[in-house]
Amino acid sequence: MIREAAYKWWQHGFNVVPVKFFEDKKQPLGDWARWHSKRQSEKDFNDLPWGSAEGFGIVTDYPNNEGLFLAVVDYDVKRVSEEAKAKGKELLGKFPITRMEKTATGGIHLVYLSKVKPKAVREFHDSHALELIAGGLLAVMAPSKGYTILNDNEPTILEDAQGIFYQVLGVNDDRAEVNEGVDSSLLEKWLSQIKAKLKVAGEGHQYIYAHCPFHPPDKHPSFAIHKTKYYAVDFHDNQVYNLRQLARALGVELDGVPEGLTCKLGAYRLNLVERDVFLLDFKDQPVFTCKLHALNSEKTKTRLAELTGVDKADVERKVAEFTFKAHVMQNSVRDEQPTILMTSWKPEKRMLMFSMRKLR
Repeated sequence: MIREAAYKWWQHGFNVVPVKFFEDKKQPLGDWARWHSKRQSEKDFNDLPWGSAEGFGIVTDYPNNEGLFLAVVDYDVKRVSEEAKAKGKELLGKFPITRMEKTATGGIHLVYLSKVKPKAVREFHDSHALELIAGGLLAVMAPSKGYTILNDNEPTILEDAQGIFYQVLGVNDDRAEVNEGVDSSLLEKWLSQIKAKLKVAGEGHQYIYAHCPFHPPDKHPSFAIHKTKYYAVDFHDNQVYNLRQLARALGVELDGVPEGLTCKLGAYRLNLVERDVFLLDFKDQPVFTCKLHALNSEKTKTRLAELTGVDKADVERKVAEFTFKAHVMQNSVRDEQPTILMTSWKPEKRMLMFSMRKLR
């Protein structure tokens, strides 16, 4: 019965793994790491150790035939307070109606299919007795040992299971914070510029779906941008981008971006912070730094060429221009008090840059 139930999920395009139970722990049988990124053939399925299986799980980060990802809201009553259990039980009724299963430890699973690839959310277990099983975790399904189906519903398709989870719990969606501090009218303009660069496959109520520009080719659209919160998600590695990061990765020049003293080197850029020069990647993360007086040295220029992949002659020209502008700007403000300009949109990663304007 276990094998037959697992085969039905396999027929819908999911990768499945047989499991065995040891007390309250579930142990996958065999090495299942490859099923995160490779579709099981029917022979692969048949060769699994079903004779020893007491249940089966679904690999949640591999999409099915329609490009949908399994996501399970887990009401887990193990090792949590009575207050957390009561809170989680009340919240269960606020999730969309879907397939419901009882777990071996007396908990509840709400089973969904998500168009946007969700990640696992586990940090609310102690406070709400709720988790989201997704993003590469193994979701054990009925009729595994101790698991029973509680209704006749098929899994409900959601556009964004992770977003619904946050919404029902009433907690912040950290993906929506990546563009914090940027005016929405500017973000809308940037979205239009970026959209023109993508191979758009369609739009849902909340998201624009595109074929991934960083992991081609993809069978199903595997890249999505939220139309009002303006973050992007790459389904292959769950990388979340703000629009500025995405534009830089795609080579799109955005309108209205304050940069301070900066210089592009391929997909990277140089930024001046007082007398220190930082080489930043498209995520605004520093990958190299040196003093301004050392920037024009042969050793530094060789290193920059290696890191960025830019031709050495182009690096030398860019560095010469950058160094000249830096000295001109510093000389022009020798007797002026500099103001401070924030050039990174992520509050926790802001970089203080000098704007060479007089205080008025």
